[in-house]
Amino acid sequence: MSLNPISSADDQYRIVKDLQCPLHLRRKVHMTRRVEECHESIAGIIAGRIKERYYRPTFVLTKGETGVKGSGRSIEAYDMFAEMSRCRELFTKFGGHKLAAGLSLEEEKVEVFRKRINELADLTEEDLQMKVSIDMRLPFPYINEELIHELKILEPFGKGNGKPLFAESKLRVIQPRIFGKNRNVLKCRLEDQQGNQMEAVYFGEVEDCLRQMEKKQIMSFTYYPSINEYMGRRTIQLTIVNYQ
Repeated sequence: MSLNPISSADDQYRIVKDLQCPLHLRRKVHMTRRVEECHESIAGIIAGRIKERYYRPTFVLTKGETGVKGSGRSIEAYDMFAEMSRCRELFTKFGGHKLAAGLSLEEEKVEVFRKRINELADLTEEDLQMKVSIDMRLPFPYINEELIHELKILEPFGKGNGKPLFAESKLRVIQPRIFGKNRNVLKCRLEDQQGNQMEAVYFGEVEDCLRQMEKKQIMSFTYYPSINEYMGRRTIQLTIVNYQ
């Protein structure tokens, strides 16, 4: 069987978007197989994106030269490596840490692994609710290029130095619309109660977000600000991270 490696961001987005299976609502640990498409080298990236979408510990399994290989990404409440250690006899090889892991196992043990890892999981409904921590409320009048420059001093962002996350509530959504070759970018304007407006962009589940925006119009958001440069024009733009 030949594999068609998925290397582009568009292909990765397509795989995650295609996962409409409702099983994630019933299982505490999500597992998906993309044997025909997903190359093992980016299985971890796909697992991370599925984890972010459903907020479930997630394994993506792919066909290896011998047997099945997989990558997992986890949520804060689930120690993935510790839980895998409780069924270590199923693997030919495995390793990792609390939030990420890799594994190899025989084809015939895949369904046993799926069943066992879910039986062992003692996650509660509260564990499976995404928790958002913000740095501070940031009203629109305080957002300017000077502030954004000061935030850049804190870079590089990553593990142990997360990107600052700000929030504001009671914002009116103006002209939300979806762009992009794969319809994976949402743009809109946000207006506060004093009439101050900001351009905003969202890169998550854009169709779900658009439905919520069209339904509610007045919403709360978490975001981080940046400078968007396009055709010589500089504008302040908010990247939406969460909404409700």
